[in-house]
Amino acid sequence: MFGQCVRFSIICSVIILFLRCRKFRTLISYLPLFYYFIVSIHFFLNLMILNFKQKSSK
Repeated sequence: MFGQCVRFSIICSVIILFLRCRKFRTLISYLPLFYYFIVSIHFFLNLMILNFKQKSSK
């Protein structure tokens, strides 16, 4: 449930930035930033899930 909310917010922010940046060059320059942002959130979520599993298994 939490992961779905995060994905939805990421998609919304991408759409908003796409609407703001009408120029395609600026959008391409933002792509690495988006990639880093998504990977860091994914890593953070995985860490939280692992911690939760370890706590619940004890």
